[in-house]
Amino acid sequence: MLQEPKYSGRAVLVIDTHVLPVTATLAFSADGCSGVLRTQVVSDADLDFPPEPVPLTLLQEPKGEVWGTVSVCRRTPEGAVSMKFRGVGG
Repeated sequence: MLQEPKYSGRAVLVIDTHVLPVTATLAFSADGCSGVLRTQVVSDADLDFPPEPVPLTLLQEPKGEVWGTVSVCRRTPEGAVSMKFRGVGG
């Protein structure tokens, strides 16, 4: 059985002037990639996600940049946020 390439590690999400360090867990397929990003949120402005794709820079191997859309799926009482990331082809 063929295993999908995966990425689990540190990444940086850039939205306009906001740079948000995240922990990314992504699965890659022929259609692109999708997964979950987790972070500690400094302010609500960090959660203002545009509808258009934004760059996610992968800081560990395989390093690179993927573009995708982000949406918040869960916020914990401790201030951590889980976000859904859906990559777009490019």
